Amino acid sequence: PNGHTANGWSDVDAEMTFSTDRYHQLIGDCPLGQHMIYAERILSTQTFLLEHPLLNELPDGLVVLAGDQLAGKGRGQNTWLSSAGCLQF
Repeated sequence: PNGHTANGWSDVDAEMTFSTDRYHQLIGDCPLGQHMIYAERILSTQTFLLEHPLLNELPDGLVVLAGDQLAGKGRGQNTWLSSAGCLQF
């Protein structure tokens, strides 16, 4: 099926794709996430932000979302993996 699920993802040919329109419909007026960067695949959202040359100029409430995170990082030296389509913090 090509329909959107409640979380904004759709299942197309077993690939996870992200709908920015559906995302903005779901978050509504919530200030967290009004500004968003999406990458289909990224090593680490945390590393992306920490290494961004304009880190101090990014807007408040910005979130970085990824369809597939290849090297997720946690506190300290912790790393983790998640299944496709999971929302993890």
